Amino acid sequence: MLARALSLVASFVVLAALPASAHAWCQSANVQAPTGSCMQRCPEPRDAGGGRFLRLAWDDRDLTWQLERGGSRDVEREVVIAVVDRSFFRWTNVTCGEHALDFAVSFDSSPNDDPVAVHTLVGPNENQVLFDDAWAAHDHDPAAYALTTVHFSTANGELLGADLELNEEHWRYTTCPPEGCVDGAVDLENVVTHEVGHFFGLAHTPDDEDATMWACSAPGDVHMRDLEADDVAGICALYGGRVTGGCGCAAPGATFDARGDEGVWLAAVVLGVGSARRLRRRRLART
Repeated sequence: MLARALSLVASFVVLAALPASAHAWCQSANVQAPTGSCMQRCPEPRDAGGGRFLRLAWDDRDLTWQLERGGSRDVEREVVIAVVDRSFFRWTNVTCGEHALDFAVSFDSSPNDDPVAVHTLVGPNENQVLFDDAWAAHDHDPAAYALTTVHFSTANGELLGADLELNEEHWRYTTCPPEGCVDGAVDLENVVTHEVGHFFGLAHTPDDEDATMWACSAPGDVHMRDLEADDVAGICALYGGRVTGGCGCAAPGATFDARGDEGVWLAAVVLGVGSARRLRRRRLART
């Protein structure tokens, strides 16, 4: 059932604000549309260059996640666990019409010593959350808040695993008050809730700056903690809701987004790594 997989990268970057328009959530794919700005179109079959075009989603609905043993430098371990659990709950607690999403995501307290995202072709995979204080050494964009690496089957696009990596070399994470932070710290829940959207197979929304899956957010922003209509439409379309929209096309694809007066931008790129595919996220310098 497992086939060769690839790697997809998404980034969080500070950019100038861009106007919002219609709701148009997008689904991750095994290819990406051209990058370079906060507002980008969804990937389309033509982006595959004649190759196979796959949309990514989970088949397994009973999932667990682990926190790397080292945890965060600035946020207590129990706080990190509570934040990640709340972020998953916001997505799994969505109701699509009369139907609740059939997802169960729970914390696995087993120790995990992997310092980077890891995927294997044999045996179970841990969906990791890890804080990286050697970000540049791992060849990640130094401006990125975080990245989510998703592993999927190249036979059908089924998601097989996902790892959330947070840039603790260049950013200081904290839990901001409801009004946000003004000291340059990054709100952990704001970033993780966005990354969990990538975990579930959503890419950046192209034109709704209020959505959680919009790519731009200021460091102390907290608005992405809560899902908007665009986010709900996307997760329901992927996993059982009756919705309309999706990049203005019959079948949605992946894209990126930007947000805020000083926004954070997420970009996705595909990297072939032989047997695993990653979706990672990077952040550009402020302009």
